[in-house]
Amino acid sequence: MATKKKSSGDFDVRRFCAALDNLIDSLPTEARKKELDLSLHHITEFLTSLQARLAGVPSREEVEGVRSALALVEEYARSANQSATVALILGQGPDHPRGRRERPLNEDEENRARQATAALEKLSINEVPTELHKQNRYSIRDLQGIARELGIKFTQKTNREALVHMIVTGISNFRGYQGLGGGPGEDPVTKGS
Repeated sequence: MATKKKSSGDFDVRRFCAALDNLIDSLPTEARKKELDLSLHHITEFLTSLQARLAGVPSREEVEGVRSALALVEEYARSANQSATVALILGQGPDHPRGRRERPLNEDEENRARQATAALEKLSINEVPTELHKQNRYSIRDLQGIARELGIKFTQKTNREALVHMIVTGISNFRGYQGLGGGPGEDPVTKGS
């Protein structure tokens, strides 16, 4: 018996069902769909934020006038060398030997420094930098007081970031000495001698 040859227009139901079954198996689960949706949402948020930040950056053409203004200010600043009045206007003041004199802490600043140091020593070493970076809580003068309280040497030109780093290092080192068996005021290196 001769088999009947299928014409190209015949519909193969089994092949169709198998293909449909494979398609259904490849669809994501509800949980995977939510996960993909959340991931796309995060990517979209990031790109929108990036686009907004880029929009806030001025172009070279927009700030071209700043160059000429800078040149004018620079020229004015150079004239401060010949005129004490211009120097005072620009906040340069008269020429003095390099380095500013250290202004001693008043009693109130010393008390604040003591209290702040005691509070910082109670925090974990990871919390200390976060606490010190709170500018509304610790002024540069407060940081200088804390550094003095810890026996850290610095200059008046030491900036906020450097002071924070020095204080964190000082507290960390102090805790390390305590861990080696040194008590307050006791150098662990010379303790055993």
